[in-house]
Amino acid sequence: MVTDESVARPTSAYGLSKLAQEELVRLLGERHGIEWIILRYGAVQGRAQPFQNAYYGALRIFALRLAHDQAPQLLEDGNQLRDFIDVDDVARANVAALAGLPPGAYNVASGRAHTVIDLARILLRVAERDMVPETQPRHVLRGCRSPDGAHRHRPRGPMTENGTRRFPIRYATQRWSDGKWFYGGLFIIGLVLIAFNLYRRQPIISFVPVTVLCGAILLAFWLMQKFSYLEISDEGLRVRYLLRHLELPYSALARVRRQPLEVAFQPADRRRFVNRFVRRLGREPAAYIRLDRRQPDLIESAERHLGPRLVAGADIVVPIARVDEFVAEIKGRVRGQTT
Repeated sequence: MVTDESVARPTSAYGLSKLAQEELVRLLGERHGIEWIILRYGAVQGRAQPFQNAYYGALRIFALRLAHDQAPQLLEDGNQLRDFIDVDDVARANVAALAGLPPGAYNVASGRAHTVIDLARILLRVAERDMVPETQPRHVLRGCRSPDGAHRHRPRGPMTENGTRRFPIRYATQRWSDGKWFYGGLFIIGLVLIAFNLYRRQPIISFVPVTVLCGAILLAFWLMQKFSYLEISDEGLRVRYLLRHLELPYSALARVRRQPLEVAFQPADRRRFVNRFVRRLGREPAAYIRLDRRQPDLIESAERHLGPRLVAGADIVVPIARVDEFVAEIKGRVRGQTT
């Protein structure tokens, strides 16, 4: 049976470190026959919390502010959800664990979600204080103009570099992944042999051509994966495959979809474009970018600039990394053009 104890997907480095510690406990217990159990505490609060320990969280911070006649201060708007559990319940859970629970991980929590601002309001009510918790804005937006109107700076683009996002083409990344170990290994062996022969004052001419060739192939594969991508910007879509490139405004795109790469190579007249990378990636999803059929010159230009392997009829077909993310973003931009 799948429970939230049995399935763990940490969303932070802190959570990942906790999961690693649990796995160490499990491994050592099973390997050396040591009885073990893991208790995952929620946000523990309650009596006898020492004020001098800064780790003890929200209740301590709020109580200290009340002791100085200051309202509880919350990060953001206070609507973050937490599972607060009383320390007495945690103590009972520890006693139950010592009584002989089966090995495993157990959540020690209330099972109910409360906001941080609820905790602050409860504390105010218990302390009989007529105060309102202080919150901070979750989102901060600022204008670009100073009060006297003298400074008129405007940003050049969105927060991403030049407002662009790139999605590597997998033909090129596969070629680099395949070649870097083989040719890289030969290149290093060649360098070692050249160095060894230089040390012994032996001829090196027989090793130089092969070493240079391997280095050149490595450089070519690296450049190919570096300069092969789909690039989304505010102006449009750019397709680049090493020396081949094409820039398309969003108005030239009819739609975009996600399909297995092999679909584009099923027609008989396209099977001659199948190579080992197409065969390897055939069942993987690719981006199918449909060009506007009302612009026949555009389709001809796409095939001329990108080549027949990347263009199938009115579709530009490219296997890329993060294809779902790409399709979702392009769909939003194409809809924006049509509206």
